[in-house]
Amino acid sequence: MVVLALTHAAVYPSLEHTSAVSKELTKLMMIPVDSYDDVSTLLKLTHYSALIDYFDYEARKSLGIYIINNALELGRLITTTEQVDSLLTMLSPLVCDQKDQPDEDPDPEDFAEEQSSMARFISLFQAESPDQQYAVCIDSLLFLLTPPLLTPSPTFNSSLLLFQILTAARKHFGTGGNNRVKYTLPVLVFAAFKLAYQFKMISEEVSAVGAGVVIP
Repeated sequence: MVVLALTHAAVYPSLEHTSAVSKELTKLMMIPVDSYDDVSTLLKLTHYSALIDYFDYEARKSLGIYIINNALELGRLITTTEQVDSLLTMLSPLVCDQKDQPDEDPDPEDFAEEQSSMARFISLFQAESPDQQYAVCIDSLLFLLTPPLLTPSPTFNSSLLLFQILTAARKHFGTGGNNRVKYTLPVLVFAAFKLAYQFKMISEEVSAVGAGVVIP
């Protein structure tokens, strides 16, 4: 089936979502989504993203919605910048305008539902656990209070992870246009505020410890 799809793609610009080949290949593309318990596992499949590119806009969007809904159901965190970048590229029909999308505006209710799902998907972009986020933030602030000639620890370097994840997501969603941004950007903003608040609270604790104050 994959060979058939590639042969079809060599002749036609893209696989039309109404064609028999597209429908059958879509079913095959859903198998790994259903089989794995972590959406990031799809990124380990060498040709998965490349095959998605052979579909037309409607088929790519439908696959993207299927992938997002599966990820939301499983609730697995997406914990690296590389995963965020690759997944949002794979899901680009839901992130930004496409060259082959229809000229007419999408149905408002369908569009709102799709973008609301994408906004919920963003909530999966974070460190593996609150304890890990707390630990790396503590290490970062302690490093900032030490002499500048000290070498940053591996934990300090990893403390930038959540910020980098949010930055990578912002890069993609920033190209989504006004209609999409109103759904996706607020989630990123609140995540950034939450991260800033965590740093503030930890900074106060570190300062108190440095001043010899015992924190109950």
